Amino acid sequence: MKYKEYKELMKTPFEELSVENQKKRKKEFHRRLDVCQMFIQGMIKGYVNDDIDKLMEDDKLRKEAEALKIKQYHEDELNRFLTDIGFRESGNRYDITNTWGYMGKYQFGKSTLKGLGFEVTRKEFLNNPNKRYSSRGCK
Repeated sequence: MKYKEYKELMKTPFEELSVENQKKRKKEFHRRLDVCQMFIQGMIKGYVNDDIDKLMEDDKLRKEAEALKIKQYHEDELNRFLTDIGFRESGNRYDITNTWGYMGKYQFGKSTLKGLGFEVTRKEFLNNPNKRYSSRGCK
């Protein structure tokens, strides 16, 4: 049963539900109770049985949690990637300019900065942390 459907069944007093909906609600309640029991047993044993996936296959909250984990994973990967590029380009130093005039952690040239919407001099770019961080495109 989908979370939304279960939520609607739970809003209605049990005795006001049709016999069919009472059965659905009882069945879903017991399924969710089984999930809780598996988690508690897992906490005691130190692991959760794989059977829990069968019980939670349509659980909306689980899907949302998985989506957040995936999003966090991608954000972490992006940050690692940017740190690696920064290290390769400048040793992760924001205050550096190479012999060809490329500057900052990612060694942007003036034309690249201009293309990103930054109309600044080398001195302004290197001396203004906000411009350096915002040119990175993320935190």
